[in-house]
Amino acid sequence: MAIAMAQNGGLGVIHKNFDILTQASEVARVKRFEAGIVYDPITMSPENTIEDVFAIMDEKKISGFPVIDKTKKLLGIITNRDVRFVTNKKSMVKDYMTKKVITIQKNQSTNHAKKLLHENRIEKLVVVDNQKKCIGLITVKDIQRSERYPSSVRDKNGRLLVGAAVGTKLDDLDRAITESEAQGFVTVLTKINTDEIVGATIVGANAGEYLSEFTLAMKYKIGLNKILGTVHPYPTFSEANKYTAGIWKKAEKPEKLLGWVQRFHAWRRG
Repeated sequence: MAIAMAQNGGLGVIHKNFDILTQASEVARVKRFEAGIVYDPITMSPENTIEDVFAIMDEKKISGFPVIDKTKKLLGIITNRDVRFVTNKKSMVKDYMTKKVITIQKNQSTNHAKKLLHENRIEKLVVVDNQKKCIGLITVKDIQRSERYPSSVRDKNGRLLVGAAVGTKLDDLDRAITESEAQGFVTVLTKINTDEIVGATIVGANAGEYLSEFTLAMKYKIGLNKILGTVHPYPTFSEANKYTAGIWKKAEKPEKLLGWVQRFHAWRRG
């Protein structure tokens, strides 16, 4: 349901009545279902077995993996085409992977990606950085889906948007900690024309640590103005909470009063 809603311009929210791991898994499933670039894709080591490949293909419903070493340097790619007729499941990935991999840089266009996919008759492009380290994956299916649903809502990385409900009890905060996104966001919902917080969503590493501030604020009726005046450790991600409050303050600033003050000081300066 959340996938269909995002594809058609809406936003689904995964219910908090799920257990923590199930909820996190559902969020990840939506985010990975359709993405411009799948960042931090599931990968294989050359020492993994073909049995490992089949197991994860079946579990995650995906058809291929970049093969990397311990430094994330790209060594090859292994797909269902490579292992379809392998009978010895204890064989190593390095014995069957495709070593000549077509790659693309992160900043290259979707049209260039489509051209590479078509010219090389492949379904997956590995995204690499300047050191040839694997940072993502582009698939034909994702490109086709994005073109099929032009009204879909996505984040800056092209992934479908989805929400996860979190309660106001402190023992609910470990839901946020299960998120392992390298990048994230902070969203705060307030009552109209007030700084009263009625909900907050944080996606990112150690999200539970930062969500607790909003949880306590909601419990004790502390508004965004107080959070804006709180001293946060810097530089840390906890500054994101204060930054969010600052965005709210900027949106709510009294334009007429500030304009008058600006003109007054300009007059005083002559």
